Amino acid sequence: MSFIKRILGIGKTDGTTAEAGRAPKVQPPRPLVHATYPPRHNGIPIAQVQELLEAQAETIKRLKTHAATLPSNFTNRFEVPLTNLAAYISNIPGSRDSIYGGPGGLFRACVECGFFSFQSSDGKIFTGQLGVEARHLLETRWRYVCFLAGLMYPLGQILEKIRIRDEGGSTWFTRAESITSWAETHGTDSYFISWPKEDVEPGPSVVGGSLALQLVGLEGIRFIEAGSAELITAMTEIASNVRTDFNAIAFDLVAARWASLKKNELSRLPQNYGRVQFGQHIAPLIVDAMRECIAAGKWVVNEQTVLADPNGVYLIWPKAAKDLLESVKLNELKGLPSTPAGLLQAMMDEKMLHIDVQQSAYVDVADVHGELHLAVKLIKPESCIEGYSPNDYRGLVDAQSVAKNDPLVENELATKKAKPKPAKTTKPPEPVSADEEHGTDLTPEPKRVIPDAPPPAPMDLLAATIGISEAVPTGKSPASSTPTPQPPASSTEVIAPAPAAIAPAEIAPTLASVPESTKSAGAAPAKGDGKEPASTPAHQETQGSYMVPDDVEKQLGKALSLMLARIVKEVEKPENKSLLITTQREFVGIPFDAIQEAISSPADFLSAMQKHGWLHPDPKKPRLMVHDLSTTLGGSNKMKYAMFTRGFIKKAQLPF
Repeated sequence: MSFIKRILGIGKTDGTTAEAGRAPKVQPPRPLVHATYPPRHNGIPIAQVQELLEAQAETIKRLKTHAATLPSNFTNRFEVPLTNLAAYISNIPGSRDSIYGGPGGLFRACVECGFFSFQSSDGKIFTGQLGVEARHLLETRWRYVCFLAGLMYPLGQILEKIRIRDEGGSTWFTRAESITSWAETHGTDSYFISWPKEDVEPGPSVVGGSLALQLVGLEGIRFIEAGSAELITAMTEIASNVRTDFNAIAFDLVAARWASLKKNELSRLPQNYGRVQFGQHIAPLIVDAMRECIAAGKWVVNEQTVLADPNGVYLIWPKAAKDLLESVKLNELKGLPSTPAGLLQAMMDEKMLHIDVQQSAYVDVADVHGELHLAVKLIKPESCIEGYSPNDYRGLVDAQSVAKNDPLVENELATKKAKPKPAKTTKPPEPVSADEEHGTDLTPEPKRVIPDAPPPAPMDLLAATIGISEAVPTGKSPASSTPTPQPPASSTEVIAPAPAAIAPAEIAPTLASVPESTKSAGAAPAKGDGKEPASTPAHQETQGSYMVPDDVEKQLGKALSLMLARIVKEVEKPENKSLLITTQREFVGIPFDAIQEAISSPADFLSAMQKHGWLHPDPKKPRLMVHDLSTTLGGSNKMKYAMFTRGFIKKAQLPF
């Protein structure tokens, strides 16, 4: 039974026929392809014409836009050759293991070459030596010749060198009939390819030229000959790789476009991202998705999401990741990452991105407006921008390079990497004035009050008066026997005069160590030996910020300690805190998305944590820093997590 009949269900029987009463024939079990070793090859199934056209629907849609002609003309001149070609070669691979390899590769090569040749012909002058009337008659036809010649250009080399047979050993003669007709005649729905010893890639030969007239269709031939019969000859010569003075402009155009396509296709090859494997190569799919974003106008080079300079191509992250995940190329496929973090890891695994010595893919870039962005840099620029050439881009986008000539970018970059001077205690000091910072007179001003416990407005002047007349002696608590309501003790404590010899840094611990309960009760804290009261946790937040303990900061360093503080602030947001995993004895799971949102270099931070032994390891993968964990106990919904050891949680006094 043929493939077409099997799809349509012709010839099948059910229980209502006379065959229902017959004993069913016992068929021997067919060996599964993936259950045997060495693996068995059961041939390549013949593809239907409609399947091939739908697979290249995006390019065909762009072709229709550029053609800008009547629907009937587009059908006769463009759709007919495409349909005839799909039926003739079906889904023959474009090569054994090189460009356009895999079923459907040769058809895609032909469609892309035809479209881009037609697109490049727009604005070209093919008949500059002729008059206005002759030029008007021939220019449109020359463009159509470029499309047809480009469509046939990759065809000849493959059809000339390969051998295709069915299960019984019958050979398909490439010049005699289409492979679809041959398969129907021989009652087969699959075919087997034999490749020559030498490498064969798509390219022009006499076979392509000889098939051109057969595939173009009657209406297309009539349209060309209405202008000049010599154009038919020019089309077959170009498809056969024959250059003459007459066809020189069109030949050079088609040849240049094919060379560019081959270069771009090399960026898609799985071999570029690791050895060919029995499994899924994600890189070629991501390459298609990037080019889809540019073709659809979602990305505009050096204007939106993608930046380019003589040194390479950069994607602003994670905006680029969100666009890629929403693209048609990735959105409808299974087994692909579903989050920006997962996509970044996949691109790093596929060796698509530059990675520094600290295993981080992030770089700082500046756009044309001087705004800083976090980005990733592609190893192969052509994988995103087809036909990329360093000479096309003069301005630099790397933030370090831009900062040398732009003081504003230099300022912003320095601010981004700077860390505020840490306090000498576990509590951040209250804001101090410029006079206090330089050690001058600390006599309080009447209007100065603690931001988190301001006195009522009518009592501002009284507070200043009381503060001056009732200074609290160092190390003692003020009398609290008077029943008359008084302003909050915290306000009195701040504005009370202090000896000039006491530096601001010495005042800060006293203020930071005031328990909230003491403040609300109106009593001043006892200084004692300078230590915090037992009721105040060491990680208590002041004005909404977490302070890294000194011993942890010494081990991590200032930059990484600042990252930790930012991560804690991000994790404490309700939407992230609800995702924490705190039920495990050995570790606390922190969502990786929260870490990535808080800091620009998650890999740097996690590497340092792993170096100090503060990341809980997976026994099976001890070097893995990010793990897939269930968000609920025993649940199937999983997310990326970093596992912080319980020892570190206690040491760093983290508030969760």
